[in-house]
Amino acid sequence: MQRQETFTTLVLDNTWALWDSPKTYAITVSRDGVNWGDPIATGPGQLGITTIVFPTQHARFIRITQTSSDPTYNWSIYELDVYRKKAR
Repeated sequence: MQRQETFTTLVLDNTWALWDSPKTYAITVSRDGVNWGDPIATGPGQLGITTIVFPTQHARFIRITQTSSDPTYNWSIYELDVYRKKAR
């Protein structure tokens, strides 16, 4: 992001390629893009929209790591939304 932000939720949208959802993921954040902590969230992806809620973070950089893969489909993110509160 252009500056450090406070956020609690990420929404991964891949509805344009429904089956390209993340099988499993890990989310890490950084304030400087160099020092990354332990994952703030891990879990399975969902078809179409994956909503990831975690404790409040203060960071500029977000890293989304695919932690397992599907032998048939790729993984893609059409849109990434970052929210301060849980998405509705």
